[in-house]
Amino acid sequence: MRSSPRTILNHVGRTLKIHVTLCLLLLCVNVRLHKTHSAATAHSVRKNFFISPSATRESVTKKRFVLRRANHGGGSLSDHGVAGPPSEAAPSVEGRQSIGGDSHARSGEDNYSPRVSDQFADVPEINPNIAKFLASKGINQMTKIQAQSFKPIYEGRDIIGRSETGSGKTLAFALPLVERLYKVKMGRSGEGVTSSTPDIERANLFGGTNQPDDNKNPSILVLEPTRELSKQVENTFKEISQFYNFNIMSIYGGESYVYQEAKLRKGIDILTGTPGRIIDHLEKKNLSLQNIKYLVLDEADEMLNLGFTHDLERILSYINLKEAQILLYSATTPSWIKDISSRYMKNPFFIDVVDSSNKTSKNIKHIAIKTPYDIKEKALLLEDIILVKSNGGQVIIFTRTKLEADILCSEGSFKSLSFAVLHGNIAQTTREHTMQRFRQGMFQILIATDIAARGLDISNVDLVIQCFPPNYAEIYIHRAGRTGRANKKGVSVVLFSTEDKQDLVKIEKNCGIKFAIEQLPNNEDVFTSASTMASKKIQNVNPSVLPFFQKTASELIEQCTQMQMDQTELVARCLAIISKKEHIKKRSLINGLSETLTLSFVNKSRKWKNEDDIIYWVNKISNDLNVNTFNKILQIKIDTKDRFSSYFDLNENIAELFIQNFNNMSKVDHRNMFDLTVARSIPDHVDLTSEFHSSSRYHPKKRYAYRRRPSYY
Repeated sequence: MRSSPRTILNHVGRTLKIHVTLCLLLLCVNVRLHKTHSAATAHSVRKNFFISPSATRESVTKKRFVLRRANHGGGSLSDHGVAGPPSEAAPSVEGRQSIGGDSHARSGEDNYSPRVSDQFADVPEINPNIAKFLASKGINQMTKIQAQSFKPIYEGRDIIGRSETGSGKTLAFALPLVERLYKVKMGRSGEGVTSSTPDIERANLFGGTNQPDDNKNPSILVLEPTRELSKQVENTFKEISQFYNFNIMSIYGGESYVYQEAKLRKGIDILTGTPGRIIDHLEKKNLSLQNIKYLVLDEADEMLNLGFTHDLERILSYINLKEAQILLYSATTPSWIKDISSRYMKNPFFIDVVDSSNKTSKNIKHIAIKTPYDIKEKALLLEDIILVKSNGGQVIIFTRTKLEADILCSEGSFKSLSFAVLHGNIAQTTREHTMQRFRQGMFQILIATDIAARGLDISNVDLVIQCFPPNYAEIYIHRAGRTGRANKKGVSVVLFSTEDKQDLVKIEKNCGIKFAIEQLPNNEDVFTSASTMASKKIQNVNPSVLPFFQKTASELIEQCTQMQMDQTELVARCLAIISKKEHIKKRSLINGLSETLTLSFVNKSRKWKNEDDIIYWVNKISNDLNVNTFNKILQIKIDTKDRFSSYFDLNENIAELFIQNFNNMSKVDHRNMFDLTVARSIPDHVDLTSEFHSSSRYHPKKRYAYRRRPSYY
């Protein structure tokens, strides 16, 4: 019997209703199971992330990122895939993870027990040839960041790291990644594989025959904020990968596209670069990031400061982040970095070896010297500061702008010292050549903008000078960190004026340091240092050139004998010429202002009451001597220990006339009451940071300055 259309429709409707009901039931069961699983995961994570009462707010915030990921349905944290063979998955988390606190616990207790030895040669995962190579360069002992990073990185964990500058961070991530990459390729092929292996053979070794070109694409990508840092990281990878024959390159702006395209076509294992140029090659399809297994975001906060946020997001969109191990290094944790860690990172392992009370290296001495605000005035002081503070070592001078760097070069600041400049307006090839020459010690002073502040590893820098206090503590940390590297001592000097005093206070507070306020080097210190350097130059003269000078030397000695000049004076004259210190500079001992003299004014009968008291008597005496000092006093300092001594600045010509007339023409009672001389130095305990101008009615800029005698006379 044939069923009617109505019967058929009813039958179909009942069948669909049953199917829909079954689907809804299955969906409810899945949701219920999912919620139970997420709750269990969140409970497990809360258990693992024990936060002690002393944990910092930053520590609490970072740990909540992982909790939020679990609560939003991220699944079990131990279930996330790790780059490499499945048998090498990350270990389970059983211990506490911490960001602050004791340095031994900062990286957690995730089954990463402390090593018996932190010698590179004692780590079984490190190729003995690499350990020997490092030892040949004097690198035997792991630093904190290296010791705490190696095992979790080698075993595939995502990392969020922070360490002091000069602590060996580049080697901390480069070495385990190189060993990890080699192990992965060995595990798949049974022998070492590189990008130079023929395409068909590579495809077979890696288990795929359809897309051999994928193996020409990099497995490791390291993103850096600057060209110089990218090049430096490339060199580090090349040095430790020399036994594996990996293909390594760095791509950045300012270099030929044609050269970079040709090298990319040959195949790359490890790629470092800046975001802008990497995006260019991605858009031109010269580069694919689908094969990336290890991603390093180095100096992430600096990349954000340079405006690379959008570029970084675009690069991340080209990478299969579910398969990639992510290593993120940042001095601070802005919101973008927090978002990246919560969205993309799999149970990140925190490593923080920065002492929260002192974020700069303990090997660095921090000094602040008061100078005029004008960069041209600062330029006249730099050579003397370097002669006294550098001990003949290399120096980096940081300026705020490219214009300031050019001014320092053009003002004739360095008559006896060799220097070069480094900033963004200089061609890339010239910059690379400059850095190479500086590393080789071919010149002493590098004048740079912040382009050189991040991560550049120059081991022989003894002194860093910052012409102005930076606005942010992080900038100061990274500038100062160019010295005091590899356990060597270093000095960081900040030049400040009255306008910058509050910036110094902020840096001290945020960096946990204390500046030693020092005076500008006096002439005695400067000439002593200059003569010492000149004598070293004499000792280092090549003996082969001496015969060409002996005839003139004999004639000079004979002339000096006729002039009754002894040999000591002759040698002293030679040292003065060699050091180019043939004249004594006249400048303020208080703030270094040129063409200014600092006079010592001592009251023999009583203590000075205040600056007004000093100004009154200076003007009264000068008026009697026909010397105009009215509104001409630039600075005043009182010796707060005895209050009998004071120091004030006058223009060089006025000061010399004032001293001359005081000694020859002053009244007897004035000479009995006061001593007036040119100051040779100012006691260290005198506060040079304060200004008498701010509250005194005798400020030169005030129209009513010195109109009447103070009321207490």
